[in-house]
Amino acid sequence: MNYFFAVLSIAVHACFWGAGLSRLILPGRWRRWWWAFAPGCGWALQSAAIWFAALAGLRGADSYGAVIELVPFFLLAIAGWRGRKGWLASWHGAGAAVLLAAVGAWLLVAPMHSASRGLSAVSLGSCDHADYAAGARVLAEFSRDERAGFLDLPEVTRVGGAEDFFTYWLRLNHFTPAALLAHHGSVFGYEGWQLVSVFTALLAVLNIPLVLLFARAVFGLRGAGAGVVAALYAVSPLCAYGVHHGAMAQFLAMQGVMLATLAARGAAWRWLPLAVVAVWLLAGSYNFILVVAFAPAAGWALWRALVWRDPRGALTGVGVMVVALALCAGIFWGRFAGIIERFRLLEAHDFGWPVPLLGPAGWLGVVRGAGLDAAPAVMGYLGTALVVMLLCLWIWRSGRRVLGPACITLPVIAGYLILAARANTSANASYDAYKFLMVFLPVVLGGCLGWTGLLSRSAGSWRDAARLAVAVLLSFNLAGQADFRTAVARAPLVVTPELRDLRKLEAEPRVASLNLRIEDFWARMWANAFLLRKPQYFVTHSYEARRDTPLRGEWDLSDALLRVLPPGAEDAVVLNPRLAAVRVGAAPVSARFGAGWHEAESDHRQTRWRWSEGAGRVLLRNDGGRPRPVRLALQIRGVTPREARLSLGGKVLARFPVAEGTPAVQTTEFELPAGESELWLDSDRPAQPGGVTDARKLDLAVYLFELRLLPVPSDVR
Repeated sequence: MNYFFAVLSIAVHACFWGAGLSRLILPGRWRRWWWAFAPGCGWALQSAAIWFAALAGLRGADSYGAVIELVPFFLLAIAGWRGRKGWLASWHGAGAAVLLAAVGAWLLVAPMHSASRGLSAVSLGSCDHADYAAGARVLAEFSRDERAGFLDLPEVTRVGGAEDFFTYWLRLNHFTPAALLAHHGSVFGYEGWQLVSVFTALLAVLNIPLVLLFARAVFGLRGAGAGVVAALYAVSPLCAYGVHHGAMAQFLAMQGVMLATLAARGAAWRWLPLAVVAVWLLAGSYNFILVVAFAPAAGWALWRALVWRDPRGALTGVGVMVVALALCAGIFWGRFAGIIERFRLLEAHDFGWPVPLLGPAGWLGVVRGAGLDAAPAVMGYLGTALVVMLLCLWIWRSGRRVLGPACITLPVIAGYLILAARANTSANASYDAYKFLMVFLPVVLGGCLGWTGLLSRSAGSWRDAARLAVAVLLSFNLAGQADFRTAVARAPLVVTPELRDLRKLEAEPRVASLNLRIEDFWARMWANAFLLRKPQYFVTHSYEARRDTPLRGEWDLSDALLRVLPPGAEDAVVLNPRLAAVRVGAAPVSARFGAGWHEAESDHRQTRWRWSEGAGRVLLRNDGGRPRPVRLALQIRGVTPREARLSLGGKVLARFPVAEGTPAVQTTEFELPAGESELWLDSDRPAQPGGVTDARKLDLAVYLFELRLLPVPSDVR
């Protein structure tokens, strides 16, 4: 299905789920903004429905997904009956939000369409997509008490107090993103590999209406000022980075932070239902973020007590959040019980990867490239100087009014700086800092862009300076989006047809259990997601709830360029040139790359190869006790046209021409002696430099080296 049609249909569905609830729980005049609250209310309501269904032991969202669609229908009917005259009038201000959401969706989704014409998971480096897809399958196809395949392997899946894979998703991992994927997959007929990337983009985009309202209600920005905050969020490279690394939970947590701050700001008990929605969004996505998620709300309460001199209102706002926490803890206890365990995991494992540390200009999207590198020094300094100057002017002109935004924003900035300071002692502290910044990005944008009020409240040179600053910031952000468009169009990680062939293996009755000897991490994670109905064992620790254990599988699943296939068809399942499963012990011959080879590499289409630097050696071991006839299939090309030679024990087995461009398949048969031997692959020409920026010596590129054992009388059983 087309990417944009998928975005539109899922967005409408999300608003359908949240429209009635938002109209019913919003107090008084705030109901006119129901469309800004609808996405968050919809996400919370859907995940709560999946949560209760899972606890009730129902057999996955595929069995009840259509039935629970009645829940938002009834809420919408009740809301319509209670406020029949207010629906059309309540669209006030929605035009700008819809326009910005459309722009944001195009910027985020169009590059995915370039990378994969059909709906597919697309990533710039993170493997979280496969993790979410695995969770979605668990919640869509299995019941809580079902133990089958991978779900019945506590020695592999045990994490803290969660022994099985289902409980791990309920208690410790990011439940709500997986639940939303499961539910929408059941309703629209998607699979996780199709939905996860486009859904992440949608989570980011549907935050835009609330960002617009948040800037208006919390930071007091009106008209153009609030619009600039929402626009910079919509085109921010920081959001693009999160989307194209599959960070679903951070955008849900962002929605939760905004809803919690607005509920606390209301300082009245009628905001309690919205506070419950906010807390559940936080607990269901990033439960560990609850420890700091209320920092902006606490800042608002402090300002209200000290500056407004309204301690009663401040205490009421705090009380609303405390009661909401208590209610959610009672209803969704599993998510709260897992918080301490989650922090222990974060302490034990340094999750993530290095992300460039960002300064004030970086917070506003002044970055370069798809890696969020710093912008050119001169432009970055000039942009920062202009923004700081306008910020100082705004502070000077606002007087005491600036204390509110300061109380809300400064705790967040302090938290980011503390995490950033740890980058010198912790390998991936910069990753934690980025995640923290993203969850609070609307707060940071609102606090740093308070000067946009000059666009409507000032005249003359200061308004012109503000316009210039907005133009500079938008230019940098759009340039950053262009970098992402280029990078994502050639994304290194896509769910290819070869990976999707793994579904055939799950349906193969001969294969009872698997050892995942897959070298590529992205492929290994997707193999896990596609093969949940098979017990799986891992050579190395693959991810949370995928521990390395002794390999007890009956079959080896491999994606190695070099593979050995047994003589009998019943002992091998060849899915495609990349992936094959072989019964353990069925092939008495083993093979591995020896000297003379560079490291394996791949392109953006995930085609893999390995260059020789002259004479590339393959080490063979025949444990059969006698010579063995084999057939070699070799997919190969040269750095330039040349003749390749294949030798064994000093004897040339075959010669064949190789081209420079598309690799061709060559086959030859020979007898492999018993014991250890060495196969040589070289050419009639010397190795050459790889290019201007590649100093390696290159000769032949091997895309597949497949040894098929031919039958001998002793193979007959």
